[in-house]
Amino acid sequence: LAVLVSTLGLGGGFIAWMITAADNLPVLNTLALSLGCLLGGLSFMWWGELLVHPLVDLWDLLLLRLDERGWSGRPQLRRHAAFWFPQHSLPFAKLEEHLVLVAERDPAEGGAAIERLGVGHQRWAAQAAQIELCARALERCQTIDDIIVAHQAIGGGELDSPVSALLRSFYRIGQTTRAAMNNNTVYHKRLAFGLIDEQLCTLLNEMAITSGIYAPRFQPIATQWRRIVQAQIAELAAAIEYSQEIDNPYIFSVPLNDQQDLFVGRVDIAARIEQLLLDRRRPPLLLYGQRRKGKTSLLRNLGRLLPSSVVLLFVDGEGIAGASNFGDFLFGVTQAMVRSAEHHRGLRLPRANYDMCQARPFGYFNDWLDEIESAMTAQGYSTALLALDEFESLDTISDQGRFDARDVLRTLRHLVQHRPRFKVLLAGSHTLEDFRHWATYLINMQIIKISYLQAEDTIALIERPIEQFPLCYEPAASQLIADLTRGHPHLVQLLCYEVVELKNRRAVDQRRLVTPADVEDAVALALQTGDFFFSDLANQVGNAGIELLYFLAGQSGGADRATLAAALSAPLDATLDLLLRRDIIELVDGRYRFQVKLICRWFAQFDRVPVLEERAVA
Repeated sequence: LAVLVSTLGLGGGFIAWMITAADNLPVLNTLALSLGCLLGGLSFMWWGELLVHPLVDLWDLLLLRLDERGWSGRPQLRRHAAFWFPQHSLPFAKLEEHLVLVAERDPAEGGAAIERLGVGHQRWAAQAAQIELCARALERCQTIDDIIVAHQAIGGGELDSPVSALLRSFYRIGQTTRAAMNNNTVYHKRLAFGLIDEQLCTLLNEMAITSGIYAPRFQPIATQWRRIVQAQIAELAAAIEYSQEIDNPYIFSVPLNDQQDLFVGRVDIAARIEQLLLDRRRPPLLLYGQRRKGKTSLLRNLGRLLPSSVVLLFVDGEGIAGASNFGDFLFGVTQAMVRSAEHHRGLRLPRANYDMCQARPFGYFNDWLDEIESAMTAQGYSTALLALDEFESLDTISDQGRFDARDVLRTLRHLVQHRPRFKVLLAGSHTLEDFRHWATYLINMQIIKISYLQAEDTIALIERPIEQFPLCYEPAASQLIADLTRGHPHLVQLLCYEVVELKNRRAVDQRRLVTPADVEDAVALALQTGDFFFSDLANQVGNAGIELLYFLAGQSGGADRATLAAALSAPLDATLDLLLRRDIIELVDGRYRFQVKLICRWFAQFDRVPVLEERAVA
């Protein structure tokens, strides 16, 4: 149409020239008239939109009214000018309302329309419709289950708009709500919902002081969610009060985070780490020990145990072990570092670019570290502790051939040698001997072994896991738990968890005092509940180790080397060496015995040697 009008403009200019030439008018007037006709034709695409826009809007509003009243069978949105006039750059009136209306009545039709408009001149309407649909989904929540379902509909806040941060906050709160409902005990549910209430309170305060245009729309939603969460907390408290049930605060299946009161002890290890952080040689640190000894719990709590000038950058090695290549691995590391800095110190670090990580992994990672150091300096932080948990997962990466784990080790060595403000701490469950092949890359590594809790910390965990814990232990009962577990954090919590569950099934007048008989009753339950832990322990030592441990379990007070050599057919030296390095047995007064009596009891319950494959299936 613009070409047609331009042609008519040129024709008009030519006719005007002919007329003016015949009348002997000045040539300047002729040129001006011709140029005006030409420019008018060429600019039709702009002034033509203004000319037809009111008529098109009237048409579109008519379609909206038809859809609102439902007079037509199928949505009239498909006849909207946005679809047959995509070159129109002016915004169509109430297009976003029309998209929302159709999307709620016919999600497939509305979703397709929003997706189609998301790349053209009317993408503003598609984005506004998406935001409104998210708000309405969140607004309809009336129960905790509604919140769990609704947060999945908004995704992780991927919209490229000012509302993305708000949507991410609601998404995280929904995730936390789902996790809270999956807790095994009422106490942990109450604790988790208390944290959710704090998150919603923080979100409301942020929206109250912000000037964002979307804050008024989402503020009532956050208020409504908070009322739902507080009602859930009150309901849990009422259920506890009615049944007089004892809160069970013990956690034995997942590592403790820095918001749980159950983390005790380890002050000596934290002090040792702090001392090594001040070493000018900047040695890398290795924290190792048997599985479930509390390595991950310690790492997650280092943020509050170390000086405030140290930024903890915690990275879960198992969480990034699925990386497809080296760039993917480094990007996962950067993401974890950013989250940890914000969680532990409230420090916002710049996010890495995934495409750049893929294009030049090592070079871009070092450029990104320059930005991290600048951000730390600006905020007054002197040291960054990069803590890589489950670092032995690198061996799995090498075995699968997805990329060379030596690239990661070279990157860490470069970081240690050339960035004084960064300290590296690796943590794993392998024995010290298993880590030897890393020594070439991480020279002068300082070893920190995590072992059992000290006696006073063990008793504190048993008797005072939280403030005002209502359960009382007879001294003999507390000491029996300490003796059976030797202060193994996982086993202490496992056994105490079963003690509380057992007492909650007793009559109310027998519920508040734990006796040694109660502990013995709880042992049988703990051996069943903790079967995967014990089976995993058995999987670490192979069939020869299982045979030896089964034999030792039947020997009161252990057995000397001669007795073991006569009873076992497997190579004794290698088997004993492995079990000693795994901290499963110990040599005392010339006799080998279990380090932990509860582990001994698990092996003693079998009437024959438990076979490795059978335990794995179980």
